Amino acid sequence: MKIVKGKNAIGYLVALVIVVCFSVAHQAYVTRAHPDAPFMDTLRLVYQLEQWLSGRMPFLEIWGKGGQHQGFINQLFLLANIKLFSMNVLLANRMTGIAIALLTAVLLFNFVSATKRTDINHSVASLVLQAAVSVLIATVCFGRAGWELFTLDLGLPLWTKNLSFVIYFSIHAWYLRAAPGRRVTRIASLGLTMAGPVVVLIIGMGWSYAFVAAVAAASAAAMIASFKQKSLREQIAKSIPLVTLLIAQLVYVVASMWGTPPNAKSSALIHVPDLVLYALGSSVIDQEAMQGYVISLHAPELIGACMLVAAAGLVLSRFWRSTSGTGSLLPIYLLAYGFFTAVSVSVARGHDGPAAVMASRYYMDIMLFCVGLIWLWYESLIRGEAKKSVFSMIGFLALCLVVGEGQRLDYKQEWIIAPYRAQVFKAMNDALRAGVPDLAAANLLQSPLDNARLGDQVLREHHFALFSNRPVSECEASGVQFMSGWYAQEAHGTWMGKDASMQVPDCGCDLVVGIYLPADFSARTLTILDGASRRQVNLVPGQHVQVSLGSSKVARAIDLSVSATTTPANMSNASSDTRSLGAYLASYAFACGTGATDLPAQR
Repeated sequence: MKIVKGKNAIGYLVALVIVVCFSVAHQAYVTRAHPDAPFMDTLRLVYQLEQWLSGRMPFLEIWGKGGQHQGFINQLFLLANIKLFSMNVLLANRMTGIAIALLTAVLLFNFVSATKRTDINHSVASLVLQAAVSVLIATVCFGRAGWELFTLDLGLPLWTKNLSFVIYFSIHAWYLRAAPGRRVTRIASLGLTMAGPVVVLIIGMGWSYAFVAAVAAASAAAMIASFKQKSLREQIAKSIPLVTLLIAQLVYVVASMWGTPPNAKSSALIHVPDLVLYALGSSVIDQEAMQGYVISLHAPELIGACMLVAAAGLVLSRFWRSTSGTGSLLPIYLLAYGFFTAVSVSVARGHDGPAAVMASRYYMDIMLFCVGLIWLWYESLIRGEAKKSVFSMIGFLALCLVVGEGQRLDYKQEWIIAPYRAQVFKAMNDALRAGVPDLAAANLLQSPLDNARLGDQVLREHHFALFSNRPVSECEASGVQFMSGWYAQEAHGTWMGKDASMQVPDCGCDLVVGIYLPADFSARTLTILDGASRRQVNLVPGQHVQVSLGSSKVARAIDLSVSATTTPANMSNASSDTRSLGAYLASYAFACGTGATDLPAQR
């Protein structure tokens, strides 16, 4: 057997080369898919950020509205993109690749280090095997099954969240075994204690539950395994960062009650175990590849079951043999986090069936279970615990082949689909340029209609994202001034009385306004006076109407008048609103050849 000197240095170099190669390949995929459109939660958050920065939304409310999670990392990254790059969506998606590369590098650095401590055979064969396993881990980390968060600009903060989790896991795993009393150990304890609340309250969002549970599970396993070697005092001292995490999680739960809790169903507990298997199996092959290559939906269920049984056996073997001091604890954290995430997703989303728990957006978290299993099994083999078991060696080879084949299909299928995704993103941008004209456009943007239109309005007014390169001289809706006859601005528009006027700046394209009349109001006629021009529009209760006010190369005043008004207090004793309401201006925007529509009104 040929011995290789400096194997660990070679291992680090190989890991670095692997990360660079996968990073380049990822950027090639981003170029092919060209995800440059803001959509989904981004459209809601950009509007909420404007409200918060202008003082119209309290911090706790925007913290509680980070999607269906509580946190602030999405908002912080979006704000940074706005301030630094005028919300460059494509750049954010490219930087997501950097976050994935850093996470992969942290994992491979720890993997090589653990191999150094475990594998005493510094042979060429063991170096090649280590490199092969490193490639497989990187393949899983960059797996195309996570395409949804490769193409959404909020994927950057979410992958940064996972990077934070893995770094915390790495330091905490080292800390549990570090000699007490050393300066570096005390620094690590202080750092973990201070970082814990930040990770839970700001970064972790809804994934903080699985994060804290993973730290608690790994800590408990390590402490039980070393109970005879460490004093009770030392065990308690090592628990301080965990106690801080638990307290922060409690604060998270209490504070989230003042946010907007998600209105979501939970799946029946009897179905959760089966759904967990589907979720775990989705880290090997995703739905896109299954559909493209006509693979049975039961495949990920079977794969997930085998992975879970193997993981349970390896973890029990690790601690049963009392050899926990010779292997890395980090794969235990990864297994626990991936498993608890699969459980939480199955409980929260399982009511929509297996497809919901296998969604692409969950891959980035659940794939850590797959990474942890590969790592732990490999470590078990080279440490000698399973070398005598032919079954274990065959099982590990089968795992690598199944994971490798599943990932190959994912990569191939997503590379084929990428140009079609580029067309979808182009259509998304077209929908935003058109002012999100209808529900179909909102569905394309994967956003509720009102959120899509509010976000689009902010993008237009502040020249963000696709509107960032527009000439400054182009028409701006913010230049419209409301003169007399208008009531105070509301969340989605403003009410006019019987008569109102507005000052419109010079613009070569039409100003389109959206007018709404509630269903319980009486029908009326809206009269529009624009200089010498006079026309009328019939307003029907319960309906929106788009009205073009035309264009002009000079600033002009437009007078509006309705034939009747309604006082809500006279309609219902439950209302204290004594205003005389004529019609509701739900939106206004310069069409500039692409049109604009109304926003949903609320009275």
